[in-house]
Amino acid sequence: MPQTVLITGCSAGGIGHELAKVYFAKGVRVFATARRLESMNELASLGIETFALDVNKAESIEAVKQKITEINGGRLDILFNNAGKAYSLPNSDYDMNQVSELFNTNVVSIIAMCKAFTPLLIASGHGKIVNMSSILSFLPLPFAAAYCATKAALNAYGDSLRVELKPFNIDVITIMAGIIKSNIFNNADYKLPENSAYAGMRAYFDNKEHFAVEKQAMPADVFARSVVARTLKSSPPKTLWAGAFTTPAWIVSTFLPSWLLAKILGLGAGLPTFAKQLRADKKQA
Repeated sequence: MPQTVLITGCSAGGIGHELAKVYFAKGVRVFATARRLESMNELASLGIETFALDVNKAESIEAVKQKITEINGGRLDILFNNAGKAYSLPNSDYDMNQVSELFNTNVVSIIAMCKAFTPLLIASGHGKIVNMSSILSFLPLPFAAAYCATKAALNAYGDSLRVELKPFNIDVITIMAGIIKSNIFNNADYKLPENSAYAGMRAYFDNKEHFAVEKQAMPADVFARSVVARTLKSSPPKTLWAGAFTTPAWIVSTFLPSWLLAKILGLGAGLPTFAKQLRADKKQA
């Protein structure tokens, strides 16, 4: 009987889409999910089973749980919580509805998915939960405070859940993802309000390349192959590092003093130049 994996966030152009294809190529029975079935047409054409799932709706989670229970005898080997949302603006310009949605998608929905599918993972005898975190969970990146907080929360959640589920032989794996080519940034809103205190940095926010860094990003298929191979091991790592810049991120966060790391990231965001302009404007006023 082949292993089974349920993956969230499998829309075309995203990381989940590539994860589904790689797991499937390795002989794993894949249950790919996304909010819209049509966004997974390519996966369906390959023979991958696709299901509509909105991770922010309890009834949608329950419906998919019931379907998986029925077609797979109440078992699931791997729950891969990949679905996520990006959001980057100065804290003073946050749309709190967007922030709530960010935390619901990146944290609360994962807790809900784990709650719903733990019985199926227990039934498998050696289940695995894989949570998609980020190197931004420990890097103080300007204008991404809320996003960074969701990933830091996910790290803490995974660490506690790992201990909690150990009696049931369930592994909890946290992926510390680096920079990966994905459409997550294309779907995010970085537009500054007209009255923003950071109006002098409007050009920075209008240029999405600052966030996507496509030239340095690891292709999603390369990332997926690396991740899948390691999650299928009988004794997978608790923390799995994959993606561009993971090694430099670990080095600077481990060995640099926090003040210097913050200074470097602020410089990369252009904040010293912005601060200089603010001082000049104040003198002229």
